[in-house]
Amino acid sequence: QHLDILIALDAGRFSRVRAGRLDRLGLYANIAARFAQIATPNDDRVGLVVFADRPLAVCSPERGLRAIARLHSTLARLDVQAAESDPVSAALRIRALLKHRSLVIVLTDLDDAAAGEPLARAVRLLSPPHLVVVAGVQSPEIHELSRQQARGWRDPWVALAALEHERRGEARRLQLRRLGTPVIAAPEDALQEAVFAEYERLRRTRRV
Repeated sequence: QHLDILIALDAGRFSRVRAGRLDRLGLYANIAARFAQIATPNDDRVGLVVFADRPLAVCSPERGLRAIARLHSTLARLDVQAAESDPVSAALRIRALLKHRSLVIVLTDLDDAAAGEPLARAVRLLSPPHLVVVAGVQSPEIHELSRQQARGWRDPWVALAALEHERRGEARRLQLRRLGTPVIAAPEDALQEAVFAEYERLRRTRRV
């Protein structure tokens, strides 16, 4: 079972948000690079689309060391864009690029309230025939703020705002799951392993 895999990487302005020692763009780039290294030994073909308000870079799916070298070269030149991300334009480019049923892994911001409906539209454009997985960072800071003990008069309002932020994020993830899309929301230090585990699960169960 040899798969075609396309990693769609969000380089819009929200990818400037810190994710541990890196910004989110750096985290996504590291995941994409490492993913190519674990997928190519399975003889899977791996490609890349980088997008912000439009597609910025495209690598068609390829096998072996050539795929790894092309992805690494493209990822090394990435920079955060000031523009809002448009996943719909990326989906249209991906539809034109992929000729067979493929696994599309979208690394994007799941906290941006304005991106919820465009992301759902992008998933509808791709699936079917493709299987789309959406993955992003779930902020541990927001989670902590929503549950921290109040010490001042502002703290309850901060906790309520953080809780509302979490609820909106969960609603957006539920919307995507209802479209049949696996959604991965994990802290930055766990996101890579969660993406790899989902890839192995889908491969094992022959979902693609």
